[in-house]
Amino acid sequence: MKSFKKIAAFALSAVMTVTMAMPAFAADPNNVEAGTSGADGNILAYNVDEVIVPTALAFAINPNGYTITQRDGDSTGSTAKVVSLNYGIVNESTNDKLVKISFDATYAADETKGQIEIVDAAEKAQPYDESSNPTGAQKGEYKIYLGIAAATAAPTTQADAAIDKDTSGLSDGTVLADVKMTAATAGVVPFAEKEAETGKKATAVIAFALDKAAYTLKNGETIDLTTTAAQLSSKLEMSAIGDVAGFTIVGDINPKADWSKAEAVKINITPVYEVKDASGDESAVASTHKQVEIPQPAIAVTTAGVITITNPGCAAAELVAGTCGNATTRYSFIGNRSTITDEVDGSIKIVLGSAWLSDWSGKEITVEVTLADGTKLTSSAVTFD
Repeated sequence: MKSFKKIAAFALSAVMTVTMAMPAFAADPNNVEAGTSGADGNILAYNVDEVIVPTALAFAINPNGYTITQRDGDSTGSTAKVVSLNYGIVNESTNDKLVKISFDATYAADETKGQIEIVDAAEKAQPYDESSNPTGAQKGEYKIYLGIAAATAAPTTQADAAIDKDTSGLSDGTVLADVKMTAATAGVVPFAEKEAETGKKATAVIAFALDKAAYTLKNGETIDLTTTAAQLSSKLEMSAIGDVAGFTIVGDINPKADWSKAEAVKINITPVYEVKDASGDESAVASTHKQVEIPQPAIAVTTAGVITITNPGCAAAELVAGTCGNATTRYSFIGNRSTITDEVDGSIKIVLGSAWLSDWSGKEITVEVTLADGTKLTSSAVTFD
């Protein structure tokens, strides 16, 4: 303690010596005391989240190959098995966006009539042929194929005009409900049958990565050193829209069945749009315009009882609440679990509790999870420690 006092006294003495010497330095004309105040530098960032989507979908299923017109003035029509308008999506945001569209195809089923099967490939809905199409539909089978196809290039209006910020009907989505485009044959996403609480359901999911729009100063406006971020909204305007993507409904149907006797007279397709900032790491689908791959959900289990669900499409809390999993799965995860967490990579990790591991030690276990959209995930078999 004595040493500490000596050091403290010495330090105080040094401070006093310097302070007492300051008047001598003040006489030097090269030394000026600073009196400048600090400054706030405003971060001039302006954010717009605006993705415009079509107002409605319109399509018809055409097993008998009738000529179907698609709009007023359409003198040609189409005899395709599935006739659909084409649809556009426009990014007007200040950031690149990832747009994921989830489609539900649903119908009320009259079980006294012919059962419809939604298949995952066009050839499965086309007539069976022993040599050329052995997986095809037999006569009388109500098989239908439905898919979502992206465009091969940026869609235009029906008048062949480029879609830009001044396009009439763009802001309310009406022009995007009937655009002109060529459907890509690559990257088509087929509808797959899923479990449904009532009636029958099939789903498909497609995604697009869209570059941002451009915003510039309005005529006569200026930005200076005092401008705040809050003031930018009144000074800027969109000078060019971002990317325009397109999609359409495609399909095929077994023509060798009497579809008037099928269990449904119509199929409803409803889209749900999910928009978030693009990461920049998305993988483009070749030969399409702006379509990107969607990582598929998967499940893995270790011998130590650690279950990982990648790309689950929901959060851990939803899994626990039952909005992202079936009752059996919920019971297994909630009953004496150790942890259930959201990981930074978007996966869900479940570490099973000691009672489960004790009961299953030395046994071969397979874990199955049914996600909220009906997707079933099944792990490889493991033997717990």
